[in-house]
Amino acid sequence: ADTLAYKSTYRAVRETWIFSDSLPRIDWTITGETKPIASFTGVQAVGDFGGRTYEVWFTYEVPVRLGPHKLWGLPGLILEAKSRDGRVDFQFASLTYPLAEPVPIDPPADGRFWRMLDFEAWVEKQQMQRILQSKPPYLSIDRDPDANWEIEKDRWTIIQRFKQTDTFRKLVDSKF
Repeated sequence: ADTLAYKSTYRAVRETWIFSDSLPRIDWTITGETKPIASFTGVQAVGDFGGRTYEVWFTYEVPVRLGPHKLWGLPGLILEAKSRDGRVDFQFASLTYPLAEPVPIDPPADGRFWRMLDFEAWVEKQQMQRILQSKPPYLSIDRDPDANWEIEKDRWTIIQRFKQTDTFRKLVDSKF
């Protein structure tokens, strides 16, 4: 499937939520450069994802199209991944392979479940409520999120996008 379920803490409410999101299509370029990584032969590939360019090392020796977080889609397991801006760096530690028995992977639990589109609509509604409760000359809405705090450079830009909409401008103009 092309869907990923993962846990994250949305900082605005300091609560653990479980998101369901589609996996991105990453246009990888396999450079052909190789290097040893533990007992594997790593092959370099470069691709853009989440506002960053990633150099990754994958191996054909583990033929799964997986990697860390949403980095995926190569013809082998991604063992190492580093963003060119130096903010993200995944290093290979170990792999037990083959497994004696298949290990089931259960979806995350112990959190509030959100589809990403529903979560974005909720954030926008929260912002509109804050604006409506504001009293001139103060406009009380969350500050824009930091741009470099996780693997996707601009992952939490819901508020920034909302501030660029006509709905936001009309609401602010009506209050101030």
